[in-house]
Amino acid sequence: MPKKIYDIFPPDKKEKDYKDNSSNKKRSNFIFLKKRTMKSKIILSVLAFFLVLFIIFSHTIFLKGEIVIWPETEKVDYLGELKVQSSILHLNYDDQEMPGEIFEMKEEKSRSFISSGQEIKEEKAQGTLTVYNNHSSLPQILIASTRFISSEGKLFRSVERVSVPGRTPSGPGKIDLVVVAAEAGEDYNIEKSQKFSIPGLQGTPMYTSIYAENNEPISGGYVKELPKITDKDVSEAREITIQDILNLSREKLKKEISEDFVIDNDLMEWEISEESVYPNVGENSESFDYSVKIDLKILSFKESDLKEMLSSFILNDYDNDTQSDSILSLKEVCLDSIDIFYEVKSLDSIKGEAIFRIDASALVYNGVREANTKKLLERRKIDEAETILNNYEGIFKAKINYYPFWLTRMPKADKIDIKIKVEADI
Repeated sequence: MPKKIYDIFPPDKKEKDYKDNSSNKKRSNFIFLKKRTMKSKIILSVLAFFLVLFIIFSHTIFLKGEIVIWPETEKVDYLGELKVQSSILHLNYDDQEMPGEIFEMKEEKSRSFISSGQEIKEEKAQGTLTVYNNHSSLPQILIASTRFISSEGKLFRSVERVSVPGRTPSGPGKIDLVVVAAEAGEDYNIEKSQKFSIPGLQGTPMYTSIYAENNEPISGGYVKELPKITDKDVSEAREITIQDILNLSREKLKKEISEDFVIDNDLMEWEISEESVYPNVGENSESFDYSVKIDLKILSFKESDLKEMLSSFILNDYDNDTQSDSILSLKEVCLDSIDIFYEVKSLDSIKGEAIFRIDASALVYNGVREANTKKLLERRKIDEAETILNNYEGIFKAKINYYPFWLTRMPKADKIDIKIKVEADI
């Protein structure tokens, strides 16, 4: 009888187990979703916390308002005189004096210069002639400046009186004498030997028997234009070299002292202690060297002192004592706008004083009472605060910058900064 085959587990038990497994899976997914939702809520809560914290910090630490004001300006001119005194230490407004300081230096410099002078220089050719006497046994006297003419027609004259020996059985008598060309120039330079006649003997038997020859070249004749060192050359070289020394001394002194000090060539006095020129004036040379040593005294003053004095003099024309405006304060001078031209009228470096003629101009404007302005504008709407400033007499233009960007009202006074910009012709 065949055997029956049964499942290991009964059918009802298998179905029950399947249902149990399915139920467990759903419960697991629910727990996972529940955990994920809780985690998202935590993250969002943290982000919200930090956002609130950022907003709080933005309104406390980073909150800022900046007011930029361009006040109305007026250009004011000033003409007058000021005195610099090395003997005083402080500004003297009553006597219009400001302190100065004397600096002493020793400097030297050498430079080469081109000669500008020209000179026509000429020389006559010179040489030695041998004079022959084949006329008689008697000597023949030739006076100084006796004329000799070469076979090419060039005229020469003897330098001194000579006696030409007479003829002897062995031949004609002879003597050497020095001759100089009648004119300057290279045409009288004679290289090869030529025969010379004596025009003074023409018409006599001696003309052909007393003659001369040059056994050596006759040379040295020329006419040329040569450079020459003139007094004007040296004078200009002195001026240029000393100006170089003054400029170099000024730059050198600027590096050694405060930048606030004004170093001007017109405030320098100098004395030449030594100078030399080589070659000397009058010599023929294309160039020359000029050397000089000088002792310098320099009177200097501080630019800040000058601007402070000018600022005070300019403001003297304004009645600042009656200023009672709540925002704008007394008149001020924009120091950066001061434009100064001065001319040295007199300088005495021994006394350490100088007098200037001053021609200056500057921009004048009303200052701003910062505390009052901040108090007036704090907590106001930004548009309203900007309108108040732009409609204010004495203010040309105003602009408000703020942070963070979503602000609609000005922050408290301690979070407001004020910047003043002074510009001409705005």
